[in-house]
Amino acid sequence: MIEFSETKMLNGCNYMVTGFSVNPPPRELSPNARLHWAKLSKYKSEYRSDCGVQILSQLQKIKFDACNKVKIHYRWIIGKDCRACGYYAPRDEDNAIMSLKSLQDAMVDVGLFSNDNSKILKHDGIELIRDNKEYSQICVTLMYEYKIEEVARSNG
Repeated sequence: MIEFSETKMLNGCNYMVTGFSVNPPPRELSPNARLHWAKLSKYKSEYRSDCGVQILSQLQKIKFDACNKVKIHYRWIIGKDCRACGYYAPRDEDNAIMSLKSLQDAMVDVGLFSNDNSKILKHDGIELIRDNKEYSQICVTLMYEYKIEEVARSNG
């Protein structure tokens, strides 16, 4: 249900590739933050909603139904303003992935994939890039596995 930017063949599988970017989560979603469960729930819900709006504003055209498996790759650009703006700036990949659960839930909410369990979604890695740019963002790349006949059926 997305406009795809390119197709690739990796390890004998065909993939349709698309991507988008969102703001980083607030620092309160750090796995090391110690918040009351009600406040944490509020931050998760707000970030999930914000991500849904950002995703929908970037991926508006519908061309392909979601399929069996999706690989996801994160590229987290940590700008010099990250902490000053209240965003979380992870120091390692494990904490970064844990802080992105609300983003994954938002992707399910907007229909990028049907479920974020391990049968459908596979993490292809995360890059943490410290940069002197004025902004911070998370670039998400989705690679949808497909078979040739599925594409013909959904387009015709």
